[in-house]
Amino acid sequence: MKRFITFFVAVLTFAFLMPDFAAGKGAAGKKPTPNSTPAKAMPPHIESISADSITVKNGTRTRTYKITNFTSIELNGSKVPVSALKTGMPVTVEAGVDETVAQSICAGHVE
Repeated sequence: MKRFITFFVAVLTFAFLMPDFAAGKGAAGKKPTPNSTPAKAMPPHIESISADSITVKNGTRTRTYKITNFTSIELNGSKVPVSALKTGMPVTVEAGVDETVAQSICAGHVE
């Protein structure tokens, strides 16, 4: 009887630990920590800026828009000239009917 109880306890212990091992968590039920922490994703930002164009980088995607006299430009909610924009600023750009032309550019605090 004593052997049966020992065997039964061993089987139950193994049964409870097996799902953790199969999931790669180990005996403590914790996931292994990665060797390096992932880089924090950078919001879309101005890669380059000139009087007539803006290049925006969003992750690995880069897109250039034309700036016209009709492009609305704001920095932190205030209308500004294109010269107020600097590389590295977070930005959102809305394209017009022509997807290569910026209808509005909002830089600074981006929600």
